[in-house]
Order: sequence, then C-alpha cells, then structure tokens
Amino acid sequence: MKRVMVFLFCVFLIVSISFVSAGFFSDLWNKITGKSVTNTETGDGKITDATASSNTKPLCSDSDGGYNIFVRGTCRDFVGGTAISTNIDSCTNGSLREFYCLTNGSRCLNAFGSCPFGYVCENGACTNQSKNVANAQTNTSRQLVCSDSDGGYNIFIRGTCRDYMQQGITSTNIDACENNVLREFYCANNSICVNAFGSCPFGYICENGTCIDATPPTIEFFNLTFNNSLNVSFLRLYAGAHDYESVIVTESYEGIDPSGGVHTQTMQCLENTCRIGALINNPEVGLWNFTISFTNMANLTISQTQSIYIPPRGFFGRIGEFFREYFNILPQLI
Repeated sequence: MKRVMVFLFCVFLIVSISFVSAGFFSDLWNKITGKSVTNTETGDGKITDATASSNTKPLCSDSDGGYNIFVRGTCRDFVGGTAISTNIDSCTNGSLREFYCLTNGSRCLNAFGSCPFGYVCENGACTNQSKNVANAQTNTSRQLVCSDSDGGYNIFIRGTCRDYMQQGITSTNIDACENNVLREFYCANNSICVNAFGSCPFGYICENGTCIDATPPTIEFFNLTFNNSLNVSFLRLYAGAHDYESVIVTESYEGIDPSGGVHTQTMQCLENTCRIGALINNPEVGLWNFTISFTNMANLTISQTQSIYIPPRGFFGRIGEFFREYFNILPQLI
C-alpha cells in the first residue's frame, strides 16, 4: 500500500512540475531563440502586438514613379503583403486622373488635373500633340544640354530649368504662377528647356511656382479627461490630426485655467505622429478651456476648443493633501 501511495505521489509531483514549468521554459526558450514578442502600449492606451503591427503596415507602390502625368501608371495598396486595391491612371472628359503614393508611401491618392498646353489626355497619360515643340527638342545641331532642379515635370516642387551650350548657361527659367495657373519648366529630351501652362490638381492652389495643398488638416480625435482618486489627481489632454496631402508641420495647444493662467505648448509634427499630449497634475478647481491647433505645409490651420470642469477633491482626498503639504508624510498611502 505504501508503495502505491509513493508511486501516485511521484506521478502527481511530475505532472504538477510540468504544468508549472511549461510557461517558464517556453518563455526561456523564446528569449534564447529571439522569438519572444513584446506588447507595446499605444498613445490611446490600447495594447498592440509589435510583431503583428509591423506585418500589417499599409504600403503603396506606383509603377510610373509617383505623380507622373506623362506615363500611365498603376498604383496599388498593400496590407500584409497582399494587394487590397489597384488604381490605374485614366482620362475623364479630357482631364487626367493621376494616382500616386502618399509621401510616406502608405496609401494611394488621386488627383484630377488638366494636361499642359500642347498636350491631350489619352489612355491615362498626357500626350504631346505639338510637332513644333518636338522639332525644337530634337535640334541637335546646337548641341544643347538641359538641367532641371526639380527633376522634370514636377508640379509639387519649384524648380529652375537651365539651357547650356559649350560657352555656358544660355537661359535660366524658374517655375512660376500666372493668374493661379502654373508655368512649369522642364527638360525635353535632355536638350532644351520647354514650358507648359497647367492647372493644379483639385484641392491644390498655385503659389510661388508650385502646387500646394489647399485642404486644411482634419482632426481625428480630441479628448479631455480628469482622474480624481485618493492619491492622484490629473487632467489629461490627448489630440491627433492628419493631412493626407502634405505633412503637418506644427501642432500646439493652449489651456486656460480657472484663474486665467495660460498653459501652452508648440512642437513640430513628425510624420505619422501628429499628436498632442498634455498632463497637468493637481489641476485647479473650476472650468478649464483648451484649444488645439494643427498647421500644414500650406500654412492652413485647423483649431478646436473644448472645456472641462474640474470638481473639488473629496473629503479623503483633502485629508491626503493636508498631510502631504504640511507633514510630508504618507506620500504613497493617501
């Protein structure tokens, strides 16, 4: 009988150890092999898996290299390596619908625009219809060489196009806006500067020789919260915005407390992290007013204001404040 009891006890002990140690050895093995996955806390308080988020990051590809109106391209959106949309440049009522990737390469955008003077929209691209311009481009007897600082027909960057001959620079031409129409200079066959007048895409305006985004940023969220417990009291501001056509350049907030005091912060917005965060410990009782602002590269600003009322602290909270302020004791207990 004793032998049976000893045998059963040994079996129970082995099974218990296997259950207890399974997680330990699994974690240990993952750390040794580098396969452990860490969880990270996002700004909105959600816990996300770092590995999963990297695998599902949206990506974009464009076969014609970007905003290229002279080549018909195909823009595709990818998530986790799988194409979720396919967009092909096309012509609609004589206007070009050009697809291209967002600056950070995360998604496809599209813009409607007219082709430059001397070009027509055919099969999803602007095609040259001027024989005179073509003849000028192929005039090799003059041995012309051309350079363009913005890389060619680039309506989003102000460029300078220069003609060269053996004796040096023969002309300097800078992109300009004339009656809100862009005059874009670019090289033709790398031999001569030519220019074309064209309207900026929908949602853009011509300014200082380039097409800039005329759409203000969009506020995604704006939250004011207050936490009041026995040992902590704070006001938290959290806000974010996006601008798909251009990177937001500045973000700021201004908080006015019940006594009229002003709390401000201004910072540069990093791409894909256009968020404002503020934490005010032991805020003054009364009505607080906060205004947030986001400004994009076209100097267009969007602002929004919210108010929050901070109530007085409860009985136990006031006792805790009394001890902390006058006796500096029990800082962690009350």
